[in-house]
Amino acid sequence: MFYSDFTKIEQVVTALDLTVEDIPHLFSQIPIIEPSQRLKETLEECLDLAASISTEKARSELIITPILLEIRRLFKNKIGYFSGNTFNIDASKGLTGACDLLLESNKLKSAFSLEQLQTKQVATYPSNELTYTLDYIFYNSERIEFIESQLLKEAKMASDHIPIMMKFRLR
Repeated sequence: MFYSDFTKIEQVVTALDLTVEDIPHLFSQIPIIEPSQRLKETLEECLDLAASISTEKARSELIITPILLEIRRLFKNKIGYFSGNTFNIDASKGLTGACDLLLESNKLKSAFSLEQLQTKQVATYPSNELTYTLDYIFYNSERIEFIESQLLKEAKMASDHIPIMMKFRLR
């Protein structure tokens, strides 16, 4: 089972033994935030295009992603953004596969930049073709000072994955 197999909230509640709480006016005390000019212009340019293409991928790339990136900017890039990453958490509960888009507020940071991940500059698998990024290093930025990271491509004979090295200093 994959994340995409969950098509109804009832499935998720049952499979993961969750409790749903309907809290009226949960966000009523949260102030409304005016979108930036940048976001307004991007959506103005992309909405008709996304509607004309009419696929989930187009809506994701042209509408949802700019909104999520705006949220990330509002939080001074202190939240993570993942797109199309494989998150195989627990196959017995159906928590496998790729997530379309995910924001996270954890203090964990990636040893590679979003640009490096999106442009496959840090592909780690298979070692003879380097097509996918399957290996990551995440660290707690409150406890670790990141210095540098790199792929150890010269070690590709050791495994079908390219090893990742990260230099850091404990805080």
